[in-house]
Amino acid sequence: MEGKTQRREGGNELALASLSTGLASLLCWCPIATGLTAVILGILHLRQSTTGRGLATIGIVTGSLAILFSLAVFGAWVWVMQQTRSMMMGTREIVGQPAPDFELPTVDGKRKVKLSDLRGKVVLLNFFAHWCGPCNLEAPHLERLWQTYRDKRVVVIGIAVWAQGDPFQRAKEFINKHQLTYPVLVDGTGEVAKRYRVAGVPCNFVVGKDGKVADVKVGADEEGIQSAIEQALRR
Repeated sequence: MEGKTQRREGGNELALASLSTGLASLLCWCPIATGLTAVILGILHLRQSTTGRGLATIGIVTGSLAILFSLAVFGAWVWVMQQTRSMMMGTREIVGQPAPDFELPTVDGKRKVKLSDLRGKVVLLNFFAHWCGPCNLEAPHLERLWQTYRDKRVVVIGIAVWAQGDPFQRAKEFINKHQLTYPVLVDGTGEVAKRYRVAGVPCNFVVGKDGKVADVKVGADEEGIQSAIEQALRR
């Protein structure tokens, strides 16, 4: 009896299984489990056989790459979620504080609107970008809110930010696309967005009649915005 197990020749089933599983792990919905299977099959084959080692090695490599890529994607997703949560918390920190005053031009550039001039009214500030999908979906809802509340001392103001190209032209195109009648201002430098700690769009600030930020709604939330407006009107 020999003191150690001999590696046998022939039988590349494990190598082929490792290779096919490794390749599949790059495309499947559960790459970690599939990739781990490919690695295990490849290692078993290398221990048991002297043939098909190249196939097994490829299976191990592809399986390992799938695992590493999945872990990297997961890590990136966790980081993005943490950063988003942190930025959203930073945005909400100004609730109850005086709304940062600003003066921005309208899309035609002929006049400017100053927030402090609207004191005594409830103001909805909608930060948006022309290329933003949720912003485009939200715009018709904001127009409906404007038509509903414009005679109740509520002002809806769109603030165009982060334009790709001429910010005034992009804002005009956005207005025409959605047939908006509420005033839209242009924050060409993004300075006002920074002062409001806007981290993503759409981002909506409800400013109360006292000039303080009453609520913040991150993302398209028609019901939430309307509820915040109603509460601000009752104060």
